[in-house]
This record gives sequence, structure tokens and C-alpha cells, in this order.
Amino acid sequence: MKLLIITLFVGAVIALGSIAPTFGSAQLEATLEDATGNALAKMTYQRTIWIDYSDGGNLENILSGKNVTVVFSVDSSAVGMKELIEKINSSIASNDSDAYVSDMSLDYVALMTGRDDKMSIDYKISFTPYY
Repeated sequence: MKLLIITLFVGAVIALGSIAPTFGSAQLEATLEDATGNALAKMTYQRTIWIDYSDGGNLENILSGKNVTVVFSVDSSAVGMKELIEKINSSIASNDSDAYVSDMSLDYVALMTGRDDKMSIDYKISFTPYY
């Protein structure tokens, strides 16, 4: 049952996150290091997705009253991170910049809260690139 909830949760974030309008926030923190020429940055994206199941059904039976939290952190050694760094560097280069990302970490926190007639998925993704 727990695997079903987590699978549903991850699927909902992926599916609904790509089709729902953007109701979220982004934050950039940056520190410029004059002596070394390096910049330290942290980009945080936050969003809430709502799923309404007020008409009842199986979804309500599965999700109502359920609370699930997913937390993980990865660095550049994780699967897919090298490709993400390459895409970021490609995007930076396409803007005629000499900057590049040499390493990166990612922190992910998500909370699924099932209520009587709807569920919320609150998630926050923080990228910390190293230049």
C-alpha cells in the first residue's frame, strides 16, 4: 500500500507538474567571490499542486487522511546529474557567457497531504551549482 501511495505521489508530481499552470515561486541566492572569481549560488523552486477528488471514488479512498513526505539529496555522482550539468552549461554558453557549472547538488522535499475532498502536494527543489 505504501509503495502504491509513493508511486501515485511521484506520478502526480510529474504529470500534473507538467500540465498545471505555474503557481509557485523561485528564489536565487548568490555570493560573488572577488578574490577567486567564483560565484556561489543557490536556486530554490517551490510549488503547490492540488488534486480535487470531491466526487469520491477510489482516489478519495486511497488518499484521504494520508500524509507522505519524500526527502532526498543528490550530488553530481548521481544518475542523470552529469547530463543536467551539461544542459545547464549548454544553456549558459548559448547566452554568450564564459561561466560554467563544474559541480552541482540538488535537495528535494515534498509533502503530500490528503484531506477529505482534496490533496495537496507541496514540493521544493534547491539546486546548488558550483562554478
